[in-house]
Amino acid sequence: MKFGEWSDYCLPLVKSRMKANTYHNNYEIPLYLHLQPYFGEWEPREIKTSMVQQFVDIKGERYAKETIKKMTGCMSLLMDFAIDEGLADRNPVTRRIYIQSAVPPQVKRVWTQEQYDKAWAFARYRLDAAHILTLMETGITRSELLGITQDDFDPAEKKLILRNGLVEMPLDGKWVLEHNGLKNEHRAREIPISDELVSVILFQSQRVFLRGGKIVRPDYIFHSPTGLPFSPHNWSHRVYDPFMRALHEAHPDVPILSPHELRHTRATLWSFHKVDHMTIAHLLGHRDLRMQKQVYLHPSAKDLREKLEENEPFPLPQSYIIHKDSSPKWAVFYILGCKVAQQNAVAGSIPDAEVFYLPPVWVASTSLFWRRARRWPSFQRKRKIKRR
Repeated sequence: MKFGEWSDYCLPLVKSRMKANTYHNNYEIPLYLHLQPYFGEWEPREIKTSMVQQFVDIKGERYAKETIKKMTGCMSLLMDFAIDEGLADRNPVTRRIYIQSAVPPQVKRVWTQEQYDKAWAFARYRLDAAHILTLMETGITRSELLGITQDDFDPAEKKLILRNGLVEMPLDGKWVLEHNGLKNEHRAREIPISDELVSVILFQSQRVFLRGGKIVRPDYIFHSPTGLPFSPHNWSHRVYDPFMRALHEAHPDVPILSPHELRHTRATLWSFHKVDHMTIAHLLGHRDLRMQKQVYLHPSAKDLREKLEENEPFPLPQSYIIHKDSSPKWAVFYILGCKVAQQNAVAGSIPDAEVFYLPPVWVASTSLFWRRARRWPSFQRKRKIKRR
């Protein structure tokens, strides 16, 4: 059986194990656009690691590293199934596959606090204020925003309850809107909101439409102008992108961000306002702190400088300092075979400075040097002679 035939049969078997959009983006697209055209005529048993490496090198000239990882991940899954069915002896996708991309990684941009304040002041009086301000204050994703229903908004408790998300999925050659739920169980959460955002969302949720002679209140708060659910792509085209362009025209110093970069901005500002990392992880719907620390925090040089200036300089470690009135009679440091000594009675031998600082690298090197020197046979023989 050829790899193309095997993958057509095998891949749909895993569809029920994951979210529909995850299956489409991480498996269907890599398979039908990349893997089948390259490996389709080979049998699974004939595919070697060197062939996969050649495939990765070719794709690295045009695609980002994360995109190539999706291809190799899909390939590895299919080959594991092939091994179970006796169609292959080993998985050619090993750790020795080196992924290198000529496409530079995309650097996420974030707003500073000053830029954030300008954007908030600009957005609060627009017709689409509820959409933009909710993203800015809560840091939720586009899918989570569009999936908020009337029951998910609690003005009395001043909170949003995230239960579902809206995604677009291809079905029979057409794109349809799917109430797909959240990415994982950690994304189901409650987010407190400010009084101003409560009033803005409350106004947005009271909109009604006339359909068939009846007044209808949309189920989704962030709906289209006709009261129907917004598809993510259509929402970006009709609401988010026009706002960003208008904001940049009014304030050229405020860069245009994607909805996900706005989420990164919110996480970064929370961190620099001293919100603890566990709280930020919960608000963003992260499982642990690893994703937050490695991906979502983007401190600027200005912010880092301000944080450093808020704190006093770090004191010098006492082990690196020799005081004139130190309690031990002798303070001896061996540095690369040289002895630097200070005795209380001869403190004047060291310059008038009250503190004598030794670089930490010297002290660390010296400590390691003498720990190892004690193991040398010549050093041990001298110790035995002294004992005698």
